Amino acid sequence: MSDSVNHNSIRTLTGSNYKKWREDVEIALGLLDYEMVLTDEALSVPAIDASAETKTKYAKWIKANKMAILIMRRSISEEVRGSIIETESAKLFMEAIAENFQGSKKAEIGSLMSQLTDMKYNGEGCIRTHILNMVEIGNKLKALKVHVDETMMEEQSIRKDKGKEQVYLVQDTKFKPKEWTKNKNTDKQQRKDESAKGTCPVDDFSRYGYVYLITEKSKALEMFKIYKAEVENQLDSKIKVVRSDRGGEFYGKFTEKGRNPGPFANFLQQEGIVAQYTNPGTPQQNGVSERRNRTLIEMVRSMMCCAKLPTFL
Repeated sequence: MSDSVNHNSIRTLTGSNYKKWREDVEIALGLLDYEMVLTDEALSVPAIDASAETKTKYAKWIKANKMAILIMRRSISEEVRGSIIETESAKLFMEAIAENFQGSKKAEIGSLMSQLTDMKYNGEGCIRTHILNMVEIGNKLKALKVHVDETMMEEQSIRKDKGKEQVYLVQDTKFKPKEWTKNKNTDKQQRKDESAKGTCPVDDFSRYGYVYLITEKSKALEMFKIYKAEVENQLDSKIKVVRSDRGGEFYGKFTEKGRNPGPFANFLQQEGIVAQYTNPGTPQQNGVSERRNRTLIEMVRSMMCCAKLPTFL
């Protein structure tokens, strides 16, 4: 690559683009093998009886230092050049430029911090895009040597303009939505974990299954009615047995007077469908459904992993 191409690729330093200008300069000097003058100390003048290798190395450093200063000066606007102290060392010249633009660095940090603290998810578009935009700002702050607390990032990622903030996450082997609400007395975030909301009916013979996402367990009966109507109409066959665990949405609950069947159990009885319940602590008695649930969980966890979201989510 020719010198002229490298020089022309450096954008002119005007005052507001110091960071990008420095990146261009470092790339150009690296391509020309001059980058050592920005990191290493100046070489001392070799003695008269020094080896040819030492003299060659010194001559190379002198040329690199001179060319680096010329390249940097050439890429600085006249208005900015007048405010920079002249020096014969490329390293000191770069440090003088950096010191001159410390104010712009502080302004950039302030701008990024303002963007980060003001970011709120308005409920429109993809939540993943919102989080990635926030992470990008956090990475820029880290590049400027500003520590960004992950707890603050986590709280910022779930902020909404209005109403209750809620984010569904996957942890361990269960769906656990993290529901965040604001305490009016302490003005702090409090988290409440609940079990997952979903129902997955599976045909015991064909292993064909459906997945219905619900917001409340009480809606399991509504989803089952939809499932029942579809499969019985499409297959021209009646559902005769339903096997499930003893969850409250399926089994009901016990009171002082004995068992109090829930709406789901009552519906099965009205339709003439036999209800089979597994014993407590024996999921193997309903192995088909339990295996399907595990498969779904593993699929979701794999997709979350491939999404490359922040680790705190």
